[in-house]
Amino acid sequence: MNSVKTKLDTARAELLDLGLRNPLINYKLLKARGVEIVDESPPDIYQILVQDKKTMSFLPKDESAEDNFFLFEDEEEYDSARYTDTKLQTSHTSTELQKRLLNTY
Repeated sequence: MNSVKTKLDTARAELLDLGLRNPLINYKLLKARGVEIVDESPPDIYQILVQDKKTMSFLPKDESAEDNFFLFEDEEEYDSARYTDTKLQTSHTSTELQKRLLNTY
């Protein structure tokens, strides 16, 4: 029984491609494709997409606002509503975002 378990564990390890050729692990944002998501919480995104089975949309950068992203020192300043909406904030303007989404498609 131990031999079968060892063989299965070895086979599973060989199936995983942890090298640089795996685009899911080694992702680079290209000049014209892909979208950079900023100021979001990965666990909250997972909750919305996988567990709640909701769809999300991309929100372009506010062109009038400065490029400031705030880091909170106290947990009391953390606004969870900001991370649990269905809008993914991006670092791209509306026009650039539409071009990048079309090129990615």
